[in-house]
Amino acid sequence: MYNFLLKRGQLVAFLVGAIISIAHVALAMNGNYDFGLAMSYALIAISALAMVMGIAKYFIENPKQIKTLLGFLALFAIVGVLIMMASGDAPESLKDTITKANITPGVYKYINGSVNATVILLVLAFLGLIVSEVVSIFK
Repeated sequence: MYNFLLKRGQLVAFLVGAIISIAHVALAMNGNYDFGLAMSYALIAISALAMVMGIAKYFIENPKQIKTLLGFLALFAIVGVLIMMASGDAPESLKDTITKANITPGVYKYINGSVNATVILLVLAFLGLIVSEVVSIFK
C-alpha cells in the first residue's frame, strides 16, 4: 500500500477530491449542503489518523528519536495550560466588537489563551536563539 501511494498518491488524492467536489455540487443543487461539510470532517479525520499512524511508525523504527516526540508533547501541554489559564472576560474596549461578532466567553478564552501562548513561545524562541549564539561563541 505504501509503495502504491508513494507512486500514485497525488493522483488518488486528486480523484477523491474531484469526486467529492462533484458530489457536493450535485447535492447542493438539490438543497443538500451538509454533504460537503460532512466530507470535510471525514477527510480531516482520515488525515489526522494517517498523521498519527505515520508518527507512530517513525518512532517505532527510530526509538532513539523519542526526544522529538517529548518536545512536541511539551509544546502542546504548554499551549493547553495557557488556554486553560486564560480569562474569558474581555476588556471594556473590546466588548462592543465581541458582541457584534457574537463571540462567546469560551471562544474569547481560547483566543486569549492562544495569543498568550504565541507571545510566550515567541519570547522563548528568541531567548533560545540568543542563548545558543552565546554558547556557540564560547565553543
